[in-house]
Amino acid sequence: DMAPKSSFLQKTIGQFVDSKVGFVQTPQVFYNPDPFQFNLHLNQRIPNEQDLFMLEIQAARARFNAVMHVGTNAVFRRKALEDIGGVPTGTITEDMATGMLLEAKGYKAVFINEVLCTGLSVESFNDLIRQRERWCRGNIQVVKKWNLLTVKGLSLAQRLIYTDGLVYWFFGVQKIIYILCPLIYLIFGTVILQASPYNLLLFWLPSYLASFLSYRVLVANNRSLMWRHIYEVAMAPYLAMAALVEAIFARPIPFRVTPKGINTDRTTFSLRTAWPFIFLLAATLLGWGFALKEMMLGAGNVGSLAVNVAWSLYNAFAIAISILVCVE
Repeated sequence: DMAPKSSFLQKTIGQFVDSKVGFVQTPQVFYNPDPFQFNLHLNQRIPNEQDLFMLEIQAARARFNAVMHVGTNAVFRRKALEDIGGVPTGTITEDMATGMLLEAKGYKAVFINEVLCTGLSVESFNDLIRQRERWCRGNIQVVKKWNLLTVKGLSLAQRLIYTDGLVYWFFGVQKIIYILCPLIYLIFGTVILQASPYNLLLFWLPSYLASFLSYRVLVANNRSLMWRHIYEVAMAPYLAMAALVEAIFARPIPFRVTPKGINTDRTTFSLRTAWPFIFLLAATLLGWGFALKEMMLGAGNVGSLAVNVAWSLYNAFAIAISILVCVE
């Protein structure tokens, strides 16, 4: 599902003059809109959801020789592959394992930040979820098979970067907790954080400003804090389960190629994909109802209610967007 430009080899082969170059990676760039762009009618207003990693993060990883091989759009030195025993098997993300093991063997990974291939992005939100579940479980499988603390040859920076890549796939667990905390307080009255609104502000505001400024300086063209929040909420229920199941139980799953080239003139609603978000939105509305009742009766702590209502409102916006993305 990727088509190289006629200049692909001209732009990549020359890097192999250096005998230590193991592979050359170019970004995956897509000429059709992803489900967020297409289903929300925002194709001209937001970049493809994968652009942040493919264009920004890969370029940053290249500074530490920690470029991730992403399965396509790359050229390999045959001898380098032979030195690691060929493409490694035993995981469903053999591409990521291949790049990491080559770097551990001492080979260089070159990233050319230029569009030399274009291809088909995932076309339905349900298929995007299935794809990311596979990536999530595959990355965890790789690290379980090749322990980042003990695998020989990786530098400290490379170990940190690949560890960060592993931790990333647990964002679904963090985000689900983030969504449920204010609802538990609003519905059941259970205090999650024992702190005044002022003290919460002292912790939250510096963190938010640091994140906001970092995004503005580093990746302003490809991501904002709000869109990060939306993307994470939209995938959280499914990736939280995938990460925990793979980390704890390691139940084997078959490899399925992500469907591409879908043609249809019908608008459909994927209820099977949307139901966790419908449940979370209903729970949020219920929580607001309890908060309103508490305020009218003067029985609750106004400051705590205000913080949790604002917190749940921020989450509810992303939950509502996630439901809309299910309208294919």
